[in-house]
Amino acid sequence: MGSIVLEATPEVLVWTGRLGERLAATGHPARQRRLNPHWACDRGPAASGNGPASSMGDAATLESHDDDSSLAHGRIPPWVSQRARDDDRSFLFFPEGDDCVVAAHAVSGSAPIYYVTTREFALVATTLTAIRQRLAIRDLDPLVTAMWMSSNLFFPEGRTFLRDVKVVPRGHLAVIRRGSVRLERFWKPTFSRAGVASRRRRQDLATHLREVIIGHLDRELPSDEPALLTLSGGVDSSALGAIATRTLGRSVATYTSFTRHTRLAKHDERFHRSIAAYARFTGQWGAPRGVLTRIRLSRFAPKVAFPILHPALCALPILQQRTQFRTLFGGEWADDVCGGRAVHQDWLRHQSFLRTCPPWGWAVGPKDPARWLRNRARLVRRKPVLPFSQRLRSLVRPELQAEFAELRRAQLDAYLRDEEPWAFTRQRLQHDGFLAMNWEACSAIGVKRVMPFAAREVMDWLFSTHPSDHMGPGDKRLLRKALEGDVPALNLQRRDKGFEPRSTVWGQPPPPHPRELSPLLAPIIDERMASAPDAWDVFYLWMFQRFARVVAGESLDDDWPHAEPDELISPLRF
Repeated sequence: MGSIVLEATPEVLVWTGRLGERLAATGHPARQRRLNPHWACDRGPAASGNGPASSMGDAATLESHDDDSSLAHGRIPPWVSQRARDDDRSFLFFPEGDDCVVAAHAVSGSAPIYYVTTREFALVATTLTAIRQRLAIRDLDPLVTAMWMSSNLFFPEGRTFLRDVKVVPRGHLAVIRRGSVRLERFWKPTFSRAGVASRRRRQDLATHLREVIIGHLDRELPSDEPALLTLSGGVDSSALGAIATRTLGRSVATYTSFTRHTRLAKHDERFHRSIAAYARFTGQWGAPRGVLTRIRLSRFAPKVAFPILHPALCALPILQQRTQFRTLFGGEWADDVCGGRAVHQDWLRHQSFLRTCPPWGWAVGPKDPARWLRNRARLVRRKPVLPFSQRLRSLVRPELQAEFAELRRAQLDAYLRDEEPWAFTRQRLQHDGFLAMNWEACSAIGVKRVMPFAAREVMDWLFSTHPSDHMGPGDKRLLRKALEGDVPALNLQRRDKGFEPRSTVWGQPPPPHPRELSPLLAPIIDERMASAPDAWDVFYLWMFQRFARVVAGESLDDDWPHAEPDELISPLRF
């Protein structure tokens, strides 16, 4: 019958069954149309809020196909799976003569696909906000909410914040109809078992990575208007800024979270001055690091049914008024695919002890042999490091702590059974919700989100390497080798992350405690523990207070810590 490419519009919602009258009443008639005898569509607004029109378009276009468009014997046509593998964009496919929809969630994680299915109806959407508005859902999933409140930004087993709303995993197809869902993996990467690569192979891998990054930025960044870069001054964001401006000739403005700590500020300033002089950004904006600043910024965040925890996403509406950008990009996910914590854990598991010692050299430092022994001891005792935290925050109710412990044990068993390379990284990818948070916030105000290190081509490249290819001396060996000559040496060889955790609470007064928590948070928060929280507990209470108010349709401004935009975000001159 045809398909809809979901990146073509910020919000797509399709439904079948006994939902027509309710959705027609809550949606805009001009945006609604029937796709086939079974399914109808509301393509959503181009953008909401005060931002510019969407750079992603304003219509959900139904493409027709000459290929076989039926589900013979319930099997998905081969061309659908092939398209999902080759075209790294999420899409919906409506088979001819069938009452189902086939949803493909791209490997890159852009345009997440959420669904609700009962015996009476099925509904598919690209944002949780659209589902909450159309179905008037007011019940939260306590475990998922508690996990995000504890810095576990995951959707375990496809569950989301809204009860009974599921998400299709990345790299999967979902056959969705009333009362049933069938998942099928279309992305099956092959893993390298080559061990330590030769010098020539490492050069080939580095060259390919450079081609992939430059090609992705060239396709996704606009050529006729500035894009906004989240710049930490670390190797990843500095590399993207240098390539976008000097290699591709794009116009780029930046947003930076800076510290007020004198010593750390002087350290950071060296790297920011270096990349700013090299890249010649069209504008530089920043906000001070700190829990209180992040709480104040959240007041301006896009009003969506999703907790927006990243300060840059909260600042987007303010920054749009300053720079008029419609594309946001950054180095997020580089730590996961180029040599950060995830790669280090996989390296420890799949490296021999001798390779952690001289004469082969250290990957991170002289403590590598001790790290390897500790990691093996953890595996033997069935206590390895996982992407999930050990426990939830103390302000979470005990029954949710117990439920999380059961979930973690299940993930632990799956991790220990997995003997393939990259087990830690794949588990992280499988449940990740960070990309969905970015989509929800950006699409609400018509901003296109570009994350080159999360693209399918980079993921395919990652799994064609071995963890040892990325380590030694130090981390991100292939990335640094790939971008020699494209990035100032000072920035390319920077070893710290451009972010100091201690500075997030330095130099600011303690944030105020919310006067009264939303009733939606009552099944999650233990009031006894929430009465005396630390600074980060207070931060999460405010973030989820805001989220709960949006879900409940309540006002946000009654008792919010107030600050004017100019007090929070100011021009930077490095």
